[in-house]
Amino acid sequence: MNILIVDPSEPIRTLLKDYLTAPDCRVTAASSGEVAVELVQKYKFDLIFLDEELPDLSALKIGGLIREKIDPDVSLVLFTRNKDGLPAKQAHNEGFEVIGKPFALREIEETVEREGRKKKN
Repeated sequence: MNILIVDPSEPIRTLLKDYLTAPDCRVTAASSGEVAVELVQKYKFDLIFLDEELPDLSALKIGGLIREKIDPDVSLVLFTRNKDGLPAKQAHNEGFEVIGKPFALREIEETVEREGRKKKN
């Protein structure tokens, strides 16, 4: 499975990249939406984690752009500090999975496992 982590926090990117690295996973990280879009244009990702608070582009806009113009089948996950807020509700309505921050690593692992099972079917 190819995973992209888009988060402005280097410690979060490093933590998730190290945690998810396995023989069957390739994990790439980006600090901004612009870099994420460039990566998605070059490489195929199965799962993309997007932080709600990116410095340049809205995570919802990035997800929409990726699904509309690059890969309609990619799975998207929004990291948010407010799971009850409007962006989280919009993300859920647009087919994103929503994970609250701070998150438990087990929650990330379960998401990856679930998405991996979907891709195999």
